[in-house]
Amino acid sequence: MRQGGNIEGSFRHCASDMGEIKRLPTKGRMRSTFRRAPTDQSRGSSAGLHGETRLSKSEDPSLSLNTRVTGQVRECTLADGRARITVALVTANALGFAQSIEEIITNEFDFAGTATILGAKAVDVVAGAAPAKGPVKFTTSFTIEEPGAPLPDFLDVVNTVEYAPASLVFESKTIGRLPDGQRAFLEIEQVATQAEGADWTYSVETVEIVIPGR
Repeated sequence: MRQGGNIEGSFRHCASDMGEIKRLPTKGRMRSTFRRAPTDQSRGSSAGLHGETRLSKSEDPSLSLNTRVTGQVRECTLADGRARITVALVTANALGFAQSIEEIITNEFDFAGTATILGAKAVDVVAGAAPAKGPVKFTTSFTIEEPGAPLPDFLDVVNTVEYAPASLVFESKTIGRLPDGQRAFLEIEQVATQAEGADWTYSVETVEIVIPGR
């Protein structure tokens, strides 16, 4: 993963102490809980994440996509007293779909009311549509004021400069069908960095629907 700024040279020793790992049978949206392992000025810590998701609040097992999320959060103390947080998540059987940008604009950004061009939205899957699923890998790193400080919402990381230097890598491959029934893949890759006081810079940003054999 690419690092923003010159943060790599500022790490102190960063040992990995496993924190508490919890399996979470979550309902609705995915939630993960972790507890920091003890840290000091020369030692980092990490904690495991483990979760699972359902499409609705129903206990009906048929609505489960067998989505599984695992990962790790690692904290490393920097020479200037701040801390570098790295989050790595791997998801199996993640629900995915694609929509046409042109149609979204025409529909005045009504995402819920815009049809998909691959796969189906969660509400449609609950209603009986076939889901498109696949693996997802996501890694992000960002900076907080001090070791042990509260971790931010990721939306705050990507929408402000408060947590720079920061970086992210996102890769997914969704396997599903087009509206005409053809089997296809939705492949997404994003790589971005943010230097201190600067906007995010994307060195890779690919969204592509691939039809096997073409």
